Amino acid sequence: MKKIAMAVLAVMLGSSASFAVEVDLTGSLGYGYLLNSIAMINGSATKGKIEILVQALTTNPDDENLKYGIESGYMPLYSLSDVLGSDLTAKYTVTSIPLMGLVKYGLGDTTAIKTGEYYPYVIGGLGFHFVTSALSMTMPGLTLESSETKTYFGSTLGGGIRYRASEKVDLDLSIRYNTINADDTVNVFNILMGVGFRPSF
Repeated sequence: MKKIAMAVLAVMLGSSASFAVEVDLTGSLGYGYLLNSIAMINGSATKGKIEILVQALTTNPDDENLKYGIESGYMPLYSLSDVLGSDLTAKYTVTSIPLMGLVKYGLGDTTAIKTGEYYPYVIGGLGFHFVTSALSMTMPGLTLESSETKTYFGSTLGGGIRYRASEKVDLDLSIRYNTINADDTVNVFNILMGVGFRPSF
């Protein structure tokens, strides 16, 4: 599955390069919060985590407000520490590496934006989440560890504001609602702050 995903990624990058006049590269640091409840016996859970996302978008030559491309990164979903008995504790973490195809549309005439100005946009995407679950169980004199990675279909939808800091650099603020179609649907809300660079080819 990973080989297939990387092949799709390469095709998308190749297609983007062949048609693009300008590429939008954005790196974002954000905070993701799991909206699902977590069942525990007697412990504590952390559902909010710092995440990193990187996207590469190209401009549609027929409509410069429209951009499309790919996004990937690292999204911790949650971690918990649970007490299962007087001598047994468990630590469980779940993380995701998303690989999404994105479409972003700027609202207003984004081609006329000058340095010091901003414009809003909407964004959405479909793709895959490579979700890793790691379990560590500790008892006196013994620690057992295991992990498993599964691939799930996912989606993202949101919007943001793009500020033109200079001719080639933008500042970005966005909010997203993410869905991962696992055995039980996972919902994550995140807020992201990023820096975008627009090299031309």
